[in-house]
Amino acid sequence: MPNLSLGDGFAVAVAVALAVGMRWRARSNLLQGSTGKALTPAVADESGYCFSQPKETRGFILQQTMLRVKDPAKSLDFYSRVLGMRLVRSFEFPEAKFSLYFLGYVDESTIPKDDTERKAWLFQQPAMLELTHNHGTEEQPDFKYVSGNVEPHRGFGHIGIDVPNLDEVSLNEWVKRTGRRALTMVFHGRPVSDLRS
Repeated sequence: MPNLSLGDGFAVAVAVALAVGMRWRARSNLLQGSTGKALTPAVADESGYCFSQPKETRGFILQQTMLRVKDPAKSLDFYSRVLGMRLVRSFEFPEAKFSLYFLGYVDESTIPKDDTERKAWLFQQPAMLELTHNHGTEEQPDFKYVSGNVEPHRGFGHIGIDVPNLDEVSLNEWVKRTGRRALTMVFHGRPVSDLRS
């Protein structure tokens, strides 16, 4: 899977590595030659994987991934203008000094206009991105979140975004128009684009 690593100087939400995927047919070709096993009860017993989904979890969805961001203006600009996600709703908690922003790839015409309905709808959508901003961090020049991609704090790796056709995604031109400093995209170790402005 290709990785986009964004130059430092952006909000932590931008600094994490992103993976850009392709539709399944291209993915299948890509994965030929990889190692692994089909999941069967025997493999599940070896790996710890629960082969039968517990009935209590039927209907569960992976609803959101949360990233802490230093500067919500920069992060919202990146996720909405560069990646095309839509801001569904924000939540402000002034007494606790933090804000939440929920974004995703949604058809804006399907978002309820009524705020109560919108909140309920939001938390039923799969794969939303929650940006959490702790107030005041944007004013601290030396403040940084750990991205999860540097030692000794490895853990978080990337956010995966599926695109219809990687060859048609002209990231260099798009990133130039957005005024970003650096974008490097690597596809299985082979640089596809390297833009430095």
